[in-house]
Amino acid sequence: MTNTQNPALVNLDLIEKMAHLRVTGYNGESPNPEHHTYTLKTLDDIERQANHARAAVVRNMRAQGLTWFDIGEALGTSRQAAQQRYGR
Repeated sequence: MTNTQNPALVNLDLIEKMAHLRVTGYNGESPNPEHHTYTLKTLDDIERQANHARAAVVRNMRAQGLTWFDIGEALGTSRQAAQQRYGR
């Protein structure tokens, strides 16, 4: 089972990348262009994985009978916005 199928599974490589960003104290002012590229790729990967996990949680919430109002409230948005984004 892959991480996109089960958001509970942890991507250790991603955690290592996040830890590296934290340890290096990256603030966007590095003179090294490779550092910028690495950081952007890592942040993109984090965002993509978070989006997959969020969608899986929403599907699970719907399967358990929660309403779009409940989901919208949990996401900090309206019922309509939650349903438009995840109700496919």
